[in-house]
Amino acid sequence: MLHGLLITYRRPAELAQTLARLAGQSRRLDRLVVVDNHPTPETRELVRATAPAQAPSDYVAAPENLGPAGGIALGVLAIDRFAADQDWIVLLDDDNPPSTGSLLEELEGFSERMRGQDPATGAVGLVGARFDPGAGRLRRVPDTELVDGVAVDYVGGGQFPFYRVEAVRAVGNFREDLFFGFDDLEYGLRLRAAGYAIYG
Repeated sequence: MLHGLLITYRRPAELAQTLARLAGQSRRLDRLVVVDNHPTPETRELVRATAPAQAPSDYVAAPENLGPAGGIALGVLAIDRFAADQDWIVLLDDDNPPSTGSLLEELEGFSERMRGQDPATGAVGLVGARFDPGAGRLRRVPDTELVDGVAVDYVGGGQFPFYRVEAVRAVGNFREDLFFGFDDLEYGLRLRAAGYAIYG
């Protein structure tokens, strides 16, 4: 199964557009969890109203603005209650709808292909980078290595990262204390340290 985890904060128009794009995907989500970092009845109703066209949807009202990292952590807890180890979680942003109608289908195919080639695959996504610990810097993958399924250390935010539920359970949840920025990098490095592979 493919679970979508979408974080929103005070952007109802953008959220509506993203939900509509998700509903139009050739591969629809099996379940969608929307974490609202600024809960309103309007946003709850928007999520409820799109559920028949989209997928079974859960609206999670954050107790306060937890930022992207805290929102992801809250959503992962919700998904963990019903997901199976072999399922995937795709992280979504309210202001970053899929650019094509087949994006989720293509990424799901990519995730399963990489899992078939490398059983240690814990995450995939559109774009990632490598971390140079000596310099403390991110390094883009050299053009000479840009092939289908290049190994990276993390998948950037907004790049539709797919995380294997089994890997998420093994390494633990996202660090909500990071609030904003580097939560994706920290999580990728934690996956890599635990022996999981990440491909972009």
